[in-house]
Amino acid sequence: MNHEFPVLAEGERAIGVLTRDNIITALKRRPSLRVTDIMHRDLPVVSADAPFDELFRRMQEAKCPALPVVDKLGRFLGLITLENIGELMLVNTLQPRGGKASWRTG
Repeated sequence: MNHEFPVLAEGERAIGVLTRDNIITALKRRPSLRVTDIMHRDLPVVSADAPFDELFRRMQEAKCPALPVVDKLGRFLGLITLENIGELMLVNTLQPRGGKASWRTG
């Protein structure tokens, strides 16, 4: 389930990320707030070929659980989330060793 949502401007440019926590907080305080009032803004964008350790470091610095991924022209491609990074780490532990998946026996 997605808990982070990209906020895009004209030209497919990412201008922020809205989280479920942002939404819940706004609904409790002032439901009339605009998305741009409650979203994470001024986030670093990352390229699709950026290493995961760099992505994780940038997420921590930005204090946001997701970052926009962009192409060479700065157009939005998708979000990378902490959940994605965790899934990748899990998949890497199941990678084949010596030609066999590590979770397979015999």
